[in-house]
Amino acid sequence: MIANQPSARKSRSRGQRNDVLWAGNGLCHICGKRINPVRDEWEVEHTVPIALGGADFGPNVRPAHSACHAAKTQADVKQIAKAKRVAAKHEGTFRPTRHPLSHPHLKRGVNGKVVRRDAGGDCNV
Repeated sequence: MIANQPSARKSRSRGQRNDVLWAGNGLCHICGKRINPVRDEWEVEHTVPIALGGADFGPNVRPAHSACHAAKTQADVKQIAKAKRVAAKHEGTFRPTRHPLSHPHLKRGVNGKVVRRDAGGDCNV
């Protein structure tokens, strides 16, 4: 997880879900269209994902259509993965790539072989 430990996700009762829906005026906060609680599939959505430090209560919890929520979650997954990589680098636990050209003293020569750079930046062929 990220530096500040996020709060745990809660399961909500039907009454709590209805409270979230009516606090949002019955509108999907992503697309702005009305949610019909009987006909439409909808979910309680976190505006700021819990994994990025968002709360599991109050103004961070809003209603959203299931399809809108799925699209937003796809975008959030990329942000969460990047935040985890940045945190791991900060903590010193990030595993560097094993690709040979990631080393600053190596480069690929014209013939395709990986060679060492000398002080001037030219390759030793």
